[in-house]
Order: sequence, then C-alpha cells, then structure tokens
Amino acid sequence: MPVCMCMAQLRRGMRCSDMHALLMPIYILCLVMGSSASLGSKPRPPVWPETFHALAVQDRNGSLALVDLYYEWSKGRNANLIHKQLGTTLFDIEYNNKTSYYFDRELGTCKQMDFEVGILTPDWLANATYLGTETVDTHEAHVWTKSEGFIKYWADTQSGLPVRWRFFDGAQFEIMAFREGETLPDEEWQAPDYCFKQNQKRLPQQL
Repeated sequence: MPVCMCMAQLRRGMRCSDMHALLMPIYILCLVMGSSASLGSKPRPPVWPETFHALAVQDRNGSLALVDLYYEWSKGRNANLIHKQLGTTLFDIEYNNKTSYYFDRELGTCKQMDFEVGILTPDWLANATYLGTETVDTHEAHVWTKSEGFIKYWADTQSGLPVRWRFFDGAQFEIMAFREGETLPDEEWQAPDYCFKQNQKRLPQQL
C-alpha cells in the first residue's frame, strides 16, 4: 500500500518525536484502510424485502415442480404454490401463528399442520456462515450456510438477489425470477372450507 510504504522514507533525518507526530495519522489511515478491506471480504447476508414473489424450479431428487413463492412479512404469511410436473397444484399456505395448510383444490384434499416456529423473518440469514463465491449458471454468487448445513443459499454478487437455495435433504430451488412488492390476492391465501371439516379428504403424509 503506497501510503504505508512512505513511512520508511519519513524516518530519515527526523527526531523520534517529530517522526511519531507525522507517522501517527498515516498509521491510523493504514489501520482503517486495512480494516475496510478485511470487512469487504465477507459481505453481509442479504435481507429479504417484506413483500415479494419468486418463481423457482424445484428439484426433489429428480421430481420436478414449478413453484410460485409469495412472501408477505407485514401480514405474517407465506405461500408456496407447487405446480407438479404434468400434475395438479399443491398450495402450501403458512402463517406466523405457526399453522400451515396444504391443499389441492383439484383433488379436494387438505392437511393442517402446526410447527414450532412461524414464517421466516426478513433477516433470517443473519449470523449465517459465509462460504465464499461460486458460479451458478452465468451468475457469480456469494454463498452462505446456516443451522449446521440445514440450508445453503446463493445470492448474486451484484444485485444481491437469490439465485439458488438447497436444503439438507437435497431439495434444490433454482430462482428464475424475483419481483419485490408482488403478491397474491387475499382470496388466494384462504384455505378452502373443506379444510375445516372433520370429514375432509386428507393429503398423504409425503407432501
């Protein structure tokens, strides 16, 4: 670094007190610049916008589906519309009250599930472990992992938009489009009436 290299030249022909007085600002500048470079080597994990629509290709061990992901943090809800290859659409509607509904309107099936946590927070990647960069298709991407490898997340180095994420069980999602502020009409979030009847047709255990 040129600023730091000039320190040796300033030592020539100067008393210690004069040299220290002149070198101190330069030394501090070197520390600041060095710290900035160090911090820049590990980017901050991305924070999701409070409302967005992502279009993804889902690959679960060779079983493909097209997924519309809708996220609305302000209303405490998250939706995955899973369009099975040459099949029907499974709605996965999740709420911040820790309740989720899985239903298929074409088949008339429904399953309610309760979880220990609600939907992800916008900053759910905070404290994730940074793994460096990788090339995903044509995108240079930062890579993070969290919860002891539970999920691996790729984000474009330029835009910060997600490119891919993969879960511990091998389920991988390739993000094809990401539109901030886009959401579903309210009626699409509502589970069908038959979800709340005791004689409902239930989805199989393997979703």
